[in-house]
Amino acid sequence: MRYPSLIIVCLLLLAACGEGHQQQGTPLPAACEMLTLKQLKDILREPVENPVPTSANAGEQSACTFTLPGRAVGDDLVIYVLKSNAGKDAGRFKTLVSEWQARNMGAEYELETVSGYPMAFFPGERNVYPPTFLISFKQVDLAVQGAAKDDAKSIVFRAMVQYQWK
Repeated sequence: MRYPSLIIVCLLLLAACGEGHQQQGTPLPAACEMLTLKQLKDILREPVENPVPTSANAGEQSACTFTLPGRAVGDDLVIYVLKSNAGKDAGRFKTLVSEWQARNMGAEYELETVSGYPMAFFPGERNVYPPTFLISFKQVDLAVQGAAKDDAKSIVFRAMVQYQWK
């Protein structure tokens, strides 16, 4: 009886180690390639064009600016794959939010947690700073600028499902 139990425990440990290694070893998608233009168009319900890799010095691993031709010039969608990786830790996420608050000139924000995913939303102020949504997954932190709160949530959760982030 002792050996079958030992074998089962060993198999469970190996499976857990393999799962953790796979998550850490999986490269993150570039922001421009995270979702297709069609997926973004379906979520935003408006045309989305011209993905351009962007470097905005916002602590990103990658960033992408998408043109929204139905909006005013400069009113773009920007997706950031961040380097910070708070990993769903509330304290580290709060630090990330504070950094973005400083970038947004001390703007007020709303914190929320849905199913264990810490999120923050800055509603935006026209011609001052765009609406900004932040979320932390175990594998990656994301920021979406230029989208309404529900649309930004749809973008990040579509990516979460597609890349199996937790």
